[in-house]
Parts: sequence; C-alpha cells; structure tokens
Amino acid sequence: MNLYVTNLGLSIGNLIVTQIQAYNIMGWSIMSAQNTVGVTVKRPPQTAPFNLQRGANTAKLVIQLNWTGISADADTGGQPVDYIVYHDKGTGGASWFVLTATTSNATTWTDSTSWTTGKSYQFKVAAFNDFGTGPQSTPFTIFAAIPPSGQGGPAISLNLMTYPMEDDIVTISWLPPTDNGGLAVSYVLEVQSPNGTFTVVP
Repeated sequence: MNLYVTNLGLSIGNLIVTQIQAYNIMGWSIMSAQNTVGVTVKRPPQTAPFNLQRGANTAKLVIQLNWTGISADADTGGQPVDYIVYHDKGTGGASWFVLTATTSNATTWTDSTSWTTGKSYQFKVAAFNDFGTGPQSTPFTIFAAIPPSGQGGPAISLNLMTYPMEDDIVTISWLPPTDNGGLAVSYVLEVQSPNGTFTVVP
C-alpha cells in the first residue's frame, strides 16, 4: 500500500524516516521499527550555474560558451544535473529560447551553425535534473569575432613640422591588421621616452 505525503519540512539530502502501525476494529498493532535506509529528499536545482565565459574556440562563425557548474547537494537538489543553454535571439533579453540541453554534466557548449561574424549574442544557462529546472544564470554576451591579427609595424615619417608655438610634430603611420577579427578596430599608440619607458599617446 502507498500513501503520498508532501511538505515534510526536510532539507535536501535528509533521509525520509518513517514508522507505521496497523489497526482494525479490534485495535492497533505494535509500531514498526523506523527505516534506516531509503529515500532522501530531492528537489529541482536550487542555484544557477555561474562564471559564464567566452570559450577559446569562439571564432568568426563559431560560438563557444563555458561555465562553472554546480555540484553540492544544496545546489543541485540532491540529484545529478545537466544543463540547458538559452539564447535571446536578438530580443534584447525580453525572451529566452532553449538552444540545447547538454548531457553528462558538461560545462561547455560549442555551435557553428547560425552565427554572423561581428555580431554579439546573449546567453544564459540553467541546471536541470529529474525533478525540474533550476534558476537561469545572469545573461552573458559573446561576440562572434576574434582579436585582430597581422598587425603592421609603424612607419615613422621623420618630416618634422614646426608651428608658430615651436611645437615639434612627428607624423606616425602604420599598416592596419590584415584581419580585423570581424569587428571595428581601434588603436593604442605608445611612444618610448628617453628613460626607456613607453607612454600612451592621448
């Protein structure tokens, strides 16, 4: 026979301890012994994955998302977890759609099927187990791009031009990167001073 009870006020991982007594019109049996093994309390994941990061394999047409999973019973609900990756599909975070459900407790996800070079994309991750899905992580943005490469060296024109205020002007030019990585490129120029240190030019 079965009797289902809820809201026992127990914590995740607590053993559900029971004892039982039978009765009929003649009276009650003696109380049974309490169980020492059996079912422990389990729930959906209680916390979200965290530390979302851009994976090293992210490229112009590839997105890789890494995160730190949850493992303590108090976080997982006392049950092994897997993870769901969500994407806002350009809604600015107004709506979130399931991209995939990982397996084997994986904490990385890679996809190369639907990204545009230079665009940014928002993601969330949530843990799930047999009892449900936990809270979603903080949104994280990844650009489908890479750092610029093939930077040309500076070609300095030593043509000094003197202005009425006696300011010496030197023109410094350089070649742009051969690959901008899929994004607009900015530059930081540093000039070496007489003591050997480099100073950023405003």
